Amino acid sequence: VMMSYLISSRYSSKLFKKSAMMMYPPAMANLGICYHRGWGVDKDVDMAYKYYLLSAERGDASACHNLGGCYLNGEAVSCNDSLAFVWYQRAAEKGYAQSQVMLGKFYEMGLHPVQQSDSIALTYYLPAAERYPEAAFSAALILASRDSILGLSEKILRKSQTISLIEHAAQQGLLAAQKYLADCYRDGHYVRKSKKRMAEYIAICAQQGDEQSLLRLARCYERGIGVKEDRKKSYSYYQQLAQKGNGYAQKKVREYEYYGDFLFDRTKLEDL
Repeated sequence: VMMSYLISSRYSSKLFKKSAMMMYPPAMANLGICYHRGWGVDKDVDMAYKYYLLSAERGDASACHNLGGCYLNGEAVSCNDSLAFVWYQRAAEKGYAQSQVMLGKFYEMGLHPVQQSDSIALTYYLPAAERYPEAAFSAALILASRDSILGLSEKILRKSQTISLIEHAAQQGLLAAQKYLADCYRDGHYVRKSKKRMAEYIAICAQQGDEQSLLRLARCYERGIGVKEDRKKSYSYYQQLAQKGNGYAQKKVREYEYYGDFLFDRTKLEDL
């Protein structure tokens, strides 16, 4: 598999070089990526920057975005947030969603050279929300923060938009959105309270390897919260966490092993 990947990337880089020699902007942008990541050629950030610039000057949005990254991270050039912003803006004006997300972050966090503005951040996050769950979730959090200053009718509309964005981000696999939704169902925030839905989202987060969610899932099965009580499953989850050094889980494992069947069989507890 690795050999076929290397052959493919080398072949692709050769094609991009041929097209780049004819000053074809997308080819120059892709060749820049090849040099940037070492795909089919030796990694060379200076060459990457050269081809990004050639392509960006001819209007390629992806090249503009990648130039923004070069200036933001100081790759091939000195860090320059102002120039990073300029190139991200050029790409965003062409509808490039990744740059819209970056500009949203600039305004949300008030990064140089702009002043903090949630309103402007939203204008960048919302168009990118469909493709990028991070943008959808960031937009949702901004909308949620404005609830206290809205009238009743506006709150109802905003609530619907907010939960829709959070659910979209969660469905796209964004862990932060999934954890947020679990808490929403626990507290009845934006949605009707549901321990079952809460447990479902906690389980989804745990499957992604989130240790905090795995601990919450262990407690759900231990206490029958949103799921049918199952001490054996609870014990299994605590064991997984204990092996990773979680102190609370190690304590719970010791308790389970000390009390043995009494923790697995409620009827035995009732007989005590």
